[in-house]
Amino acid sequence: MKHLIFFFLFIFFSSPVIAFSLQASPDEVFLFSFPNNEVCKEISIEASEESKITVNERWAEGGYNKKMLVDHKLPPEELSIKSSFNEEFKIQGRKNLRVCFLAKEKGFYHGVLLIKAEGHPVGVGVWVNFNVTKKSSLISGFSVKDSSSEDGGKWLLYGVLVFVIIILIEVLILIRKKSHH
Repeated sequence: MKHLIFFFLFIFFSSPVIAFSLQASPDEVFLFSFPNNEVCKEISIEASEESKITVNERWAEGGYNKKMLVDHKLPPEELSIKSSFNEEFKIQGRKNLRVCFLAKEKGFYHGVLLIKAEGHPVGVGVWVNFNVTKKSSLISGFSVKDSSSEDGGKWLLYGVLVFVIIILIEVLILIRKKSHH
């Protein structure tokens, strides 16, 4: 009898524990856009078993960029942000979720996508850094300028080119003088 009780206790305590896991990657996205221009990003979501997933978003006041969930209370409409993504779907294993955002006004927006699995006390978040600028910037190795400014960048390039040529000529003259001595 003692062996039978010991056997049942052994079976009871050695039964496998099955834990549900939910993951999202990356845990932070960086998006750059212009007013009224939609920008999208792929997020990979993985669940350890078949589940119904819900995705919600919350945003902080414009310009705020700290990763404090309690400060992200606003719906996207209050910041004139339009978002599009699948808010509910079933998953088994891994699935890519395409998230898209469009802001009407320039500014820096900080949000979070909250991803939860129905029937499980598990959830994950993906931080969203959304920078919306008014105009494009042209970037080169020599200068950064606004695309709406006059074309003074080519004169800077010509000036640098002439300076480099003069330096090369002087170096060649010095080398020639040293080789004749």
